[in-house]
Amino acid sequence: MKNKTLLFIILGIGYALAFTSCEKPDSEIEWGFAKIYMPQANYAPYITTTEQPGATCRIDQTNNELKIYLGVYRSGLQELKEFSVDVVAEPGQVENAVDLPASVYTLPAQVTCPDGNRDVTFYLKVDLAFLQENIDTDYTIAVAIQNPTNYELNEDLSTTQILIKPSELLN
Repeated sequence: MKNKTLLFIILGIGYALAFTSCEKPDSEIEWGFAKIYMPQANYAPYITTTEQPGATCRIDQTNNELKIYLGVYRSGLQELKEFSVDVVAEPGQVENAVDLPASVYTLPAQVTCPDGNRDVTFYLKVDLAFLQENIDTDYTIAVAIQNPTNYELNEDLSTTQILIKPSELLN
């Protein structure tokens, strides 16, 4: 009888120790690396299409422009604090495509992701009349993010190579 009582006491202590912990559960731990990147940089090149599913742009007839969807994302499980990045255009590196002239597109100089958010969307806006006049020419441009105000930049995914095929978009 004493052995059974002792066994129950030991088992009780064992269960109590097993189910209580001094550490936070994994769901409450801020793990991973907080890095900023462009999800579209995963595609080489990022091809403009209005077809669903997977549209990467839309034609805005009201403003006479092609709006190419781009974004910035922050990985990791750390607290979601505000951050900003500079946005710059660079020469594209897509074969058999011509660099998009700077006079026919607009791009924000900086984008800001507010507190509590993980991502922010912005647009590369291209003059639709220019694309219609040059329908048989494929264009390329690279859009890069730089100088984050918070967190670290994922250098491997900080530039998106874009390919614009007016003949496929506008026919």
